[in-house]
Order: sequence, then structure tokens, then C-alpha cells
Amino acid sequence: MNLDELITHHQLQALTTRYGSLLDAGDFPGTAQLFTADAELEITTLNETFAGREAIAAYFAQRAQHSPPAQETGRRHHFSCHVLEQSDPDSARGTLNYLVVAHAGLVAWGHYEDTYHRVTDGSWQFARRRIIPAAPPTVR
Repeated sequence: MNLDELITHHQLQALTTRYGSLLDAGDFPGTAQLFTADAELEITTLNETFAGREAIAAYFAQRAQHSPPAQETGRRHHFSCHVLEQSDPDSARGTLNYLVVAHAGLVAWGHYEDTYHRVTDGSWQFARRRIIPAAPPTVR
């Protein structure tokens, strides 16, 4: 792995970390800004795809209406086994596992399949995120 690839891997892992932090903080518009303007978010258990930042932010906000705020529950996203493959200097794909835990225990788990694009300012964003839960989430 050369230095450019190492930097890209670090930037993509930081993107995922920021995603989890913003979701945990309830900043759904901020979370949506991590996606390209025409990005897609697919939720396999819902058999639904949300296209564009507005639709993605609205999905997260709607989802939050059905569970108490993370500040009350201690809910946090955790990620592992991030495997990345860069196909060219401005696009990459990745898979990773996630766990969502709260004070009461395990809330959700599964994995993501991501497509990333480097945008004009040189940063990376999600072009597509496919969420594949291992089980339906519980409300905690």
C-alpha cells in the first residue's frame, strides 16, 4: 500500500466514524451532508431506497421519532472490519460491520456495503450506502 492509498483509507474510515458520531448526536442534516447530492441509502429490511440528501435526512429523522434520544439511552454506533478497495483515485468501495449499543444492551447489528466518491474539494462522501441489518433493531 502506497502513501496515497493509506491516506485514502484513513479518510474513508474517518468518514464512517463521523457518520456514527453525527447519528448518535441526532444531527440528521449533518449526517446527510456526508452523502453526495445524488446519493442513495438502501435499507434492505425495509426494501426501500432513499435518494438524495433531503430524503436521507428525512429517513433518519423519521426513524428517530420511534426511539428515545441517544443522550437518554447511551446509544452509540460502533464499527469494525472495514475492508476498502479503491477502484480509481476518485472512487472506492467498502464493507464494514456495525453494532449499535445502549445502556440496556445491544440495539442493532449488521453490515454496510458502501460506495464512496471523492468530491471536488478533495474530501470523500458516500455515493451509496446499503444497510443490511442482521436482525430488526429494538427500541432502547
